[in-house]
Amino acid sequence: MEKNDFNKLVKELEEGIEMIFKSDNYRRYLDLIAQYPYSTNNTILIFKQCPNASLVKNFKAWKKLGISIKKGEKAIHILCPIKYRYEEEGEDEEPLVKEFLRFKIGYVFDISQTTKNEIPSLAQNLNYNSRKLHELLRRIIKNDEKIVFTRSLSAKVNGYFSLKDGCIYLKEGLSDLQTFKTLLHEKAHSMLHNKDYDVRLAEIEAESIAYLLLKKLGLDSSSYSFNYVASYLDEYDTYLLRYALDNIKKGYEELSLWLDPHLE
Repeated sequence: MEKNDFNKLVKELEEGIEMIFKSDNYRRYLDLIAQYPYSTNNTILIFKQCPNASLVKNFKAWKKLGISIKKGEKAIHILCPIKYRYEEEGEDEEPLVKEFLRFKIGYVFDISQTTKNEIPSLAQNLNYNSRKLHELLRRIIKNDEKIVFTRSLSAKVNGYFSLKDGCIYLKEGLSDLQTFKTLLHEKAHSMLHNKDYDVRLAEIEAESIAYLLLKKLGLDSSSYSFNYVASYLDEYDTYLLRYALDNIKKGYEELSLWLDPHLE
């Protein structure tokens, strides 16, 4: 990759991070994470170049599905790592194998740039109605003695994770959806955060992960989650927000592994 091309994409990344945390962009970015296997950097690049992207594949992948790219459409640029190996002489003349990464520009297209009109539904987007959600909560709580219901929480607190005893405390009397969202939020804290972690970053990450997991089940917490996240977003620099995006993707993947065995 030419240096100028690389620098251009780095600038796109920086601008993309700032763009993500404005207005309704953050919700659309999280929706991308729920669908794409791409790295955080490439998800940011996709979002920056095509904010309304909903399903992205390269030219060959679309062609394999029998779908064509519309004439004149401009490709979305992403970074594709290429692993290189080489040998050099080590101690005692034994060959020493070393590896390094280089990047090339990859080209992908959103479904809106193709002849396909409808977005295929995702297999994991299960429609969890009230009965299914109630049963899911029952299964999780039954198998986890570290989840405790309590009446002693203040009006503004729906739950918390205790570093002291490792328990997740949930307020009694909430709706199943609010209870489940709070459980996912506090579970994210329990898996990702310790007492030295920045409190505001921890809240942004935990609520974002809860939103993603609910979306995976076809449930929507956006009316609550994005107002909550917005209250923690002031005065953060690009570096810290970029770090949070990495943790959100990592946490979503880890909590999916925890949640999946409970699903039916």
